Amino acid sequence: NGLNRIADFRVDGNSKLAIANNGNLLLQGSANQISAYNSVGSFQNILVQSQDFTTTWTTSSISAITANGQTAPDGSTTAERLATSGSGGYVQQATSTAISAVDHTFSVWVKSSSGTQSFDLELDGTTGGTAIVQNHTATTSWQRFSVTGTVASGTGNVQVRIYPGTTASTGTVDAWGAQVEISSAANVY
Repeated sequence: NGLNRIADFRVDGNSKLAIANNGNLLLQGSANQISAYNSVGSFQNILVQSQDFTTTWTTSSISAITANGQTAPDGSTTAERLATSGSGGYVQQATSTAISAVDHTFSVWVKSSSGTQSFDLELDGTTGGTAIVQNHTATTSWQRFSVTGTVASGTGNVQVRIYPGTTASTGTVDAWGAQVEISSAANVY
């Protein structure tokens, strides 16, 4: 068609997907495309309300969370500020997925409002077991952090926690896009 394409998939005469003769993949009208955030590939999330920490998430020593108060990595205003009101404060959610002897990965996008902030992510069972806790440091730029492990020693369902200031201190972070997958790595959100 004079556009140096070796394939051109069209709907109603309009190009939707094309392969250029140099191997580039051209996606037309991508504003109408529904895809996973930040990548292409398979995705899974066994958390519910993973962007709204005011709903199905429970808290301990966390100040009131204002829903949709911060700009998220995708440009929407759906991120939320999590601030501790006491040492070791956290937000948590238990999934409806029973613990099994396979790896689970808990990931979330986090940033600090200023400077750096140490925070912890935890992966555990709802009753017993040894929690897998990993410390991270947030900066003023959005980054995706994760913790991976097998929680087979616990019982009940898979449960996750975000400690905005670590398990033993206080702090404040902005968070968005929590995800739990049955996987040994964080995949597409």
